[in-house]
Amino acid sequence: MALVSLVNFKASAIDVDVLVRNQRFNEDTLFFDIYLESTSSNNLYLSNSDFALQFTEANFTNPTLNLVAGSINLVNAYGNATAFYDTNIGTSIHYDGLNAFKLMIVVQMPVYSNQGQFFDRIARIDGQSMTHRLGTFYITGATELNTNPQLSWVTSGKGLKLLVNHRDSVSLAKTTALSTGVNPSIASQPTVQADGLAFANITSSSLTVNWNAGNGTNRILLIRQASAVNAFPVDGITYIADTVFQQGDHIDTSDVYVVYKGSGTSVNISGLNTSTTYHFALLELNGEEGWNENYLSTNPDTLSQTTNGAYITANVKVFLQGAYDVNTSQMRTDLNSNGIIPLTQPYSLNKTGWNYNGQESVSSIPNSDIVDWVLIELRTGVNADDTLSANTKRAGFLLKDGSVVDTNGVDPIKFYNVATGDYYVIIRHRNHLPIMSVSKITLGVSSGLFNFTTGQGQAYGSNPIINIIGGVFGMIGGDANTSLIITAADRNEVSSQFSATTYNSSDLNLSGIVSAADRNIIASSFNKSSQVID
Repeated sequence: MALVSLVNFKASAIDVDVLVRNQRFNEDTLFFDIYLESTSSNNLYLSNSDFALQFTEANFTNPTLNLVAGSINLVNAYGNATAFYDTNIGTSIHYDGLNAFKLMIVVQMPVYSNQGQFFDRIARIDGQSMTHRLGTFYITGATELNTNPQLSWVTSGKGLKLLVNHRDSVSLAKTTALSTGVNPSIASQPTVQADGLAFANITSSSLTVNWNAGNGTNRILLIRQASAVNAFPVDGITYIADTVFQQGDHIDTSDVYVVYKGSGTSVNISGLNTSTTYHFALLELNGEEGWNENYLSTNPDTLSQTTNGAYITANVKVFLQGAYDVNTSQMRTDLNSNGIIPLTQPYSLNKTGWNYNGQESVSSIPNSDIVDWVLIELRTGVNADDTLSANTKRAGFLLKDGSVVDTNGVDPIKFYNVATGDYYVIIRHRNHLPIMSVSKITLGVSSGLFNFTTGQGQAYGSNPIINIIGGVFGMIGGDANTSLIITAADRNEVSSQFSATTYNSSDLNLSGIVSAADRNIIASSFNKSSQVID
């Protein structure tokens, strides 16, 4: 498929590229930009000029050609914007007498009476690429949005011809007519399709899409609500992506939208509806943005995902004995500052109370106040079988002030597809004994604060938390082997990991290194056990 974008003319020592860029459809309208670029040592001073383009008129009904107001971007000899062309560019569609229609753009040179006015008013076209925009133009009445309109310059034969006039800055009189040119083909098609579509961080209104790149320069991600993607991009047409659903360009007149276009391998999509299935298609492409894209539409990678339903929040505060710093009245964030906290929740191991297969992950730790990951569980009763479903477990972050937050590092942790109601709330940490609220807490979209740090009576069971200092209570540290009871086995576990600086369950005080200080925490909590029924 041939696509205009570049015409190079050599006449009277003037070389000029006339380029069409950014062909794109919006509903029944085709938009495109025209740029000028000098390719010789001579600057082009834009005089009276005619630009004629062929197009597939059969793909339009009663078309009109128009200039987008404010889209001209031309500069004078001093490099300053010149507005003298704003009312000097006309557009029309002409019948050429040969059963064909032509797009006609006529440029009238601004009036000047002396050298100073010439330099101030007349547009200078130098060799800067994609800088000197004659304007953004549009053709109305498009009926075939899934076909390239085949714009091409008219450079020879009967009818209108492309004509660029040049004014010399010295004599102010030199004129050159340009009448030959070649329209290049679009880029070559990629041969390896992008693949590996996968989803993460799924909420009721957003999700993250990940994939593997193919061998093209870029890729385009399409989305459709409720049904499979059934429309694909057209070669030579550019599409503007927006990560907010329905804000980017759509393909043809369909309800297929572009949510990503670029060289990356991941994007976060927002603006989605609750409990709704979205279908995705991923295509590899070659070509420069906005003019010669070639999309690999064969066997695109496809996948669908349903967003989470309505949610409730758990707004809780809790301290970890091991991480609490009595000097600051907050918990230390050494794991965070040392880059030790993993980007994926760590509670998937088959341990009592864990065995959680949630997909919570982040691209980076979102808040410098984060202490560590915690696992939150909701129950309708005190027994283990009172946990309703996988939806009533979520991994989130613990901040240094005791707040439990979602993976964005700010908001209270959310539980999707869980009804508003009264629940026991359980907090688990990888080397502290778990705790559960002493009674049910009313949870909804916006829940009141439940503070575990104010006393033993806040948690279920017999002495389930520890008085860290002066009436400040926290989860009991020392369960290095996650057995739910603190014994000599935990002390041995710490000894075996001495001096380790990894993300290690034996690092009981979360300092980033296993040391004698961790064994001291065990000594203060010896023989204490979890009061949560698991």
